[in-house]
Amino acid sequence: MLYQTDKPMAPFLGEDFTDILKSCMRRIVKPDFMEKACTSAKLAMVDVNDEANLRHLKQVDIGFAAEDEIKQALLMKKTSERAVLEF
Repeated sequence: MLYQTDKPMAPFLGEDFTDILKSCMRRIVKPDFMEKACTSAKLAMVDVNDEANLRHLKQVDIGFAAEDEIKQALLMKKTSERAVLEF
């Protein structure tokens, strides 16, 4: 909705994209690495392929809705615990 206007909004795209990227990366990257990534350039330098930069699998934030769906699927026997662990 914000960008559906006749006004020039392109200058704000970079900042909004950086905010979205930070939000997504906070879910999987360790907090101390995210604190160091205070600019767009530093954010791009975070190596997400290096496991030392990533949270442990049990600490990854998949979101409330996804966790709720997994719990419901387990209760209704739609999936196995093994499939949940693989996810």
